[in-house]
Amino acid sequence: MPDSTALGLEHRIGGLETRIDLTVVGEKDRVDPTRNEPRTGSYALLDVQLAYRIDNVRLTLGADNLFDAAYYAPLGGMSLGDLKATGVLRPVPGRGRSVNAGVTISF
Repeated sequence: MPDSTALGLEHRIGGLETRIDLTVVGEKDRVDPTRNEPRTGSYALLDVQLAYRIDNVRLTLGADNLFDAAYYAPLGGMSLGDLKATGVLRPVPGRGRSVNAGVTISF
């Protein structure tokens, strides 16, 4: 695993909660060719989340990989499905942007 850093910042005021997470991963250039390990480039991901609490109900809205960065996770392995479909062996792509919503009820 190359060098990586994860930073998070949370803020609460009244019933409003906000969270921002930044993940930065360096280039993976030390690989074992006998194990078919891929080289991967460096990348940065930004995740954001907003939540609002009303009594015992918490509403959440968030976005992971906010800027939809294309990346390959250093420990993600090789995409054998792509090899069979296209004949190209490449690392497994990382997850794209996702928007998530949730409701939590405490009782």
